[in-house]
Amino acid sequence: MKALLATTVLFISLLAFQKGPSAVTDGKVTGVFQGMDDEGVLSYKTDDGKVVLFHELGDDVDYDLLEDEYIDKKFEITWKDSEQDVYDDEDEPTGETVMVKQITNLKLIK
Repeated sequence: MKALLATTVLFISLLAFQKGPSAVTDGKVTGVFQGMDDEGVLSYKTDDGKVVLFHELGDDVDYDLLEDEYIDKKFEITWKDSEQDVYDDEDEPTGETVMVKQITNLKLIK
């Protein structure tokens, strides 16, 4: 019985290490839309004053955040970490990737 328990714990531990730092995480946050910068990074300010930046919008997001009407509106934001290719100054892929926050769903609160 002890051997079975030890084997199970070892197996679960190996699975956890397999995911490592590239494991997808997601979350929810509520924030006021502050706008978008020249590079397309979306900025939201939470109730406790923290600024949260998002680099991508998912395909299912139904809001056109280029419109000024959404600035200073509060949203519930669902997001996930997403891998994004890195490009050089000539817009050529470098072969490197970075993890960024991607908005998967937005819900207008007010």
